[in-house]
Parts: sequence; structure tokens; C-alpha cells
Amino acid sequence: MNHLKYKLATLCLGFLTAPTIHAANFNFWSAPEQEVFFLVNLQRSLNGLNDLTADDRLREAALTHSNDMSTNGFFSHTGSDNSNAGQRMLSAGYNWDQPGGGWGENIAAGYGVTFSGGQLTMFPAQESARLVMYGSSDLNELSLFSTDNGLQAFNSWDDVGNGWNDLTWDAWDVFKGEFGGGWMGSSGHRETVLTNWLTDLGVGLVFDPTQGAPYYAYWTQNFAAGDTAPVPLPPALWLFFSGIALLNLSRKTKNV
Repeated sequence: MNHLKYKLATLCLGFLTAPTIHAANFNFWSAPEQEVFFLVNLQRSLNGLNDLTADDRLREAALTHSNDMSTNGFFSHTGSDNSNAGQRMLSAGYNWDQPGGGWGENIAAGYGVTFSGGQLTMFPAQESARLVMYGSSDLNELSLFSTDNGLQAFNSWDDVGNGWNDLTWDAWDVFKGEFGGGWMGSSGHRETVLTNWLTDLGVGLVFDPTQGAPYYAYWTQNFAAGDTAPVPLPPALWLFFSGIALLNLSRKTKNV
């Protein structure tokens, strides 16, 4: 496994907007992509920030970029067509280019890849997500580091990061050495994850053991604000509100 490589990169641009809370809509997201989404919102909640919406347009932009890096064998925020993340988000239908809008991007490569039965494969979804977010899928390792630094132990994965500040995460990144502490261990990536004005998130993972060496797995997080998709009401609620409307119409008719 020593020849497997890991990389992280971050880029964040944007404008201030008021935080809001929205429900998630995953549609065709893969299990590792969903797990990363959950971990992002966990870390935001531990820092008193709003949850992000899972946005399919941002996921499309993220997946497009991950596929581009995998297919064309590069690792950069700039696409093979010279596009940047903001342009890719616009192309996917997310209009951040308006008052209160903005965007940010994190990318990573190699996290979650392992050898099994003589073949390259990915760890299970939760493990892969924890590796790219924290640089570790070992709860005991994270908990021991926390207590060694005079902080609380982590009794579950929901506790990871509770009580940690930037200095702790930076120390964790150094502690993890060559492969680092994932997106949360890297100050620039962590800043993007914890940017308070962001409202929406898309995650794109492409794993292909036949191309993209030496990383094989390419991850992209696309964050944005300014064009949050409306969350459709469940059918039962539409029926309920339709009933109210019909009742009101009936009352008005009777009063004519």
C-alpha cells in the first residue's frame, strides 16, 4: 500500500449571505458521497453553524470534475477545459452569481483506496468518508489523540471533533504525517467546510482502478450559496393544503 498516493486541495471564493436550514435530497448520490455530506453537517453543527442542503446540481458539477481528473489523469481545481469550479456549477444549473451568492471547492485524491484480494477497491462507504474527512477510520486513534491533548474522549463517531479548535485539528494533521488529517485536518479545507454563509453542498466521487493512477479515487466537494433549490412538500401535505383551499373556496361560494 505504500505506493498509493493521497492529495488534498482547496479553493474558496464568495460573498456573505444569511444562513438558513434546508432538508436534504439525495436522488442519485452514492453511499460514500452521502456519508461525506453527513460528516460535513456534523462538523458544522459542532461549530454552531447551519446545516447544508444536498444539492443535485452541485453534485453533478462535483462529479463532473472528479470524472475529469480521473479520466485525464490530473489533480487540480482547473478542469481540462480550463474551467473553474464556479463555472462548472453555473453549467450544472446552480446560479450562485447573484447577490448573496458564492462558492467554494475542496478536492482530494487517493482516500478510501485499498488492496483486497489482489485488486484495487474502495473501503466501505463510512470508512472511505471518514478517511477523506478525518484522515482516519479508527475512532480509538482519534479519541486517544484527543485525550492526550487534554480534551474529551470520543465515545462515538458523532463526538469526533467536539471540543477541537483550529490548533487541535492542525496538530492532528501533523500527527497523521504523510497522508495528513483529511479535509478537517487541513486548515484551508476546514475553513471551506466551516464557512458560515454557505448553504448548499454537492459531493462527487469517482473510483476507477483502471485509470487515474496513482490515486484512483477522486473526490470533489462543491459548496455554494445563492440558489438553494426549493424543497418540495410531501404529497400528503399538498393534499392537506389542497383540502384547505377547497374548503375556503367552498365557504366563499356559500357566502356569495
